[in-house]
Amino acid sequence: MICAFDTSCDTLSIALASDDGKILATKESCAKQISNQQLAPSLKEMIAQCGTNVKEISAILCGTGPGSYTGARIGIATAKGLSFALGCKVFGFQTIDSYAWGMFACGYRGSLLVANDALRKQLYVGEFLLSNEAPFVKRILPTKIVDTSDFFEQFACDVKSTANDEINLDGRIFCGNACIKYSEFVDDAGMNFCKDFVNPSSQYFVDAYVNNFENCKKRVASSKSLLPFYARLSDAQEDESARAIDDAAKAQRSKIDQRHIQDLYFHPVSLDDIDECVELMRAEMGCDAWDAFLLKSHVKDKNNIWFCARIDSKIVACGGGAVLGDAFELYKICVNGAYRGKKVATKLLSRLCQDARVFGVDKLCLEVRKSNEGARAFYENFGMQDCG
Repeated sequence: MICAFDTSCDTLSIALASDDGKILATKESCAKQISNQQLAPSLKEMIAQCGTNVKEISAILCGTGPGSYTGARIGIATAKGLSFALGCKVFGFQTIDSYAWGMFACGYRGSLLVANDALRKQLYVGEFLLSNEAPFVKRILPTKIVDTSDFFEQFACDVKSTANDEINLDGRIFCGNACIKYSEFVDDAGMNFCKDFVNPSSQYFVDAYVNNFENCKKRVASSKSLLPFYARLSDAQEDESARAIDDAAKAQRSKIDQRHIQDLYFHPVSLDDIDECVELMRAEMGCDAWDAFLLKSHVKDKNNIWFCARIDSKIVACGGGAVLGDAFELYKICVNGAYRGKKVATKLLSRLCQDARVFGVDKLCLEVRKSNEGARAFYENFGMQDCG
């Protein structure tokens, strides 16, 4: 039997299914700030109603967020406890995944963007492509935090802003609870928002697990690897990050230290640096360069780390990425051609990793084309391994 639940939202969602994915029972109930009181009793009651017992559970599917920090931890702690006691496998799924698989189950095919309220006038946003061919639900962009104003400007008004050719913006549909809280913006923008699909449901974790069983088998199914997906740092972490970055910026702007190559120094990318970084990317990366809007949204995201390297007043390199759980995912690194072969990229990447470790990161990952032999050689020399 498969047991799925999600406690990261105001709604407590539980589903039980047979090993082949047939839903046996579901429960969706309002549990704002009381999921710790309702999860275990509700799960026990549902198992009894199905005429089975907890020992029949063969796999646990747990929502990892983003959403309520405390709620996500409650669900993960319960999943880990059950996994340890029963000796069964446990898998984590982002809450936003349930929307995508729910829309897939309802027959929708095409470009889907999920937007959930993240408070602070921000949204959790994830983008997917739904099709009739495996893997059926394909994530196009990782879940990220977006300011509400930026969301409606970027995703509702400027359809030319996307850089992914797989997405057909003419047929894009939106779902998530943002359509409720920000209904006036949705209506004004004329967005094709599916208002019938507002709350996530853990039963769709079952669909994700069954339809991608072979991929799930390859994943580490240990309870030790199950971690919350916050998408945004907590208030305490944001304060610590701001202090660390501020101290680093002051120190590096005031003097040249052992990391510098001649007159080279590093500092966090600020909004004032955006245009110069974009100009550098366009000169060195061509069509792979980011535009100013996209780079600005990433720099403003406090879960991201971006640094640039200067000689005197000129930016000669820039790069950055995002802290995703226990990993730092590198998005871009760009060096002025005149400074290649002088360890500038190595120093910049080391600086990014140094900041990422402040947040408990112990892995570095990225995607690079197989045809880009120079980049592949650089990352291999840095100590990275090809995962295929």
